Amino acid sequence: CTSGFGIQPAIRMLHAPVFYGCTFSASAEVDPSTSDGQVRSVCAAAGLNVAEEKAVVSNLTAAGETSIQLARPEADPSHPGTWWFWGAADNIRLAAANAVKLAEMLL
Repeated sequence: CTSGFGIQPAIRMLHAPVFYGCTFSASAEVDPSTSDGQVRSVCAAAGLNVAEEKAVVSNLTAAGETSIQLARPEADPSHPGTWWFWGAADNIRLAAANAVKLAEMLL
């Protein structure tokens, strides 16, 4: 989903012993002229649910959802062209939704 955009992601997953869900922090280096709107559009086109400004994204807010919840991407002021992402997903629902999608594609 990032081919042609020149995006080189770096992902760090944080996993704590919680009942459900997982969260992650990721950064991506893109062309420094890339705007906030372009970054959000690419994320949405990739199937991520991008939250509105100042919305809280956590394993609790992702509970029951079948897509990855993504907080509004933030530009790194010390590294032009670097964007930081915070996301969360319901690990059970997301896996089940992906299994259904794969089964539908195979049938």
